[in-house]
Amino acid sequence: MSKKRSQEPLLFINQPISKTPSNQNMQEVYTNRHEREEQKEENHKVETKKSIKKEALLDDIAMEVAKKESKTHQMKSQSSFSRVKPFKEMNIKERIEYLLNFPKVLPPPPCVIYTSDNRYQGILIEYTDNRVTIKSPDQSTNTILLEDIKNVIMIGIKR
Repeated sequence: MSKKRSQEPLLFINQPISKTPSNQNMQEVYTNRHEREEQKEENHKVETKKSIKKEALLDDIAMEVAKKESKTHQMKSQSSFSRVKPFKEMNIKERIEYLLNFPKVLPPPPCVIYTSDNRYQGILIEYTDNRVTIKSPDQSTNTILLEDIKNVIMIGIKR
């Protein structure tokens, strides 16, 4: 067996020599319990003054919000985001208006228009002077009087 000898390190890394910590008092900041209580009292007084000011401001803001809500409530009836009633609950004129004003980002929905003697299937093109124009799948157009229409059904994708 070989004897172990102490050897120098194989790789020497040059490190700067740092000062050793001194035995002085390391604490630089301290607080007293009595001082804390005085600060809390002062903070409480300042907070109560701020809360009184905030309450007054909140009352003013609440009044302004109430005014704005009444204005928005009036505008809500005119807004384009108002709730639309279901297609089945609409009358014939409302259904035609709905199909004409369908969102432009979506393709126009095909529909079926029933009259007393015929049925027309296609896409609604226009509605003027109580006349409805519908474009059939074979690219022909038909014009129907509003009084002759008995029912309008929207054809959707069936699942």
